[in-house]
Amino acid sequence: MDNIFLKQKKRGRPSRCPDLDTLNLLYTTKTTTEIAELMGVPRDTVRGWIRRARKVARAAAEEKKEAGV
Repeated sequence: MDNIFLKQKKRGRPSRCPDLDTLNLLYTTKTTTEIAELMGVPRDTVRGWIRRARKVARAAAEEKKEAGV
């Protein structure tokens, strides 16, 4: 696995969660099982990443909607 997907947390070990753009690209082209195998994590971990990414995307859309853009 390439370390280009890893991001450093403030403390502790690096997170295996890719940034939102990378996760979106992976999710549009692969299944959660394939992403999990690629990243070396359990499938449920990938599902959690996707759930959090959707939550962030919804919040950003709401902010944009409230700003009238």
